Amino acid sequence: MVWQAQSVEEQRREFVRIADQGTIPFRALCRRVGLSPPTGYKWRERADGADGDWAQDRSRRPRQSPTQTAAETEARVVALRAQYPAWGDASCSGCSRRRASPRCQRRAPLPTSCIGMD
Repeated sequence: MVWQAQSVEEQRREFVRIADQGTIPFRALCRRVGLSPPTGYKWRERADGADGDWAQDRSRRPRQSPTQTAAETEARVVALRAQYPAWGDASCSGCSRRRASPRCQRRAPLPTSCIGMD
């Protein structure tokens, strides 16, 4: 017996094709292939209103980070690090707070936020 390997994309396309035929109840089909029904519905929904690459894996990286340091603050810290290379994170943070306008001092980075800003 010859085994045929299928990629994940091919398996997803085959699942949606069988689900669209309607010969097997949807939840039974999900059980048969080892999927949870929400995942099966997600694939079917993606296939309905999608272009050709709906079956590919999507990035799990968040689109935005609410706790990300602002670009202007990061630029200020990087400039301080270039000017004073011996300073650590706490010194850069404190100096950044003192040089910021009173309105921006609340948003000055904490020492832990300065880690890795080079």
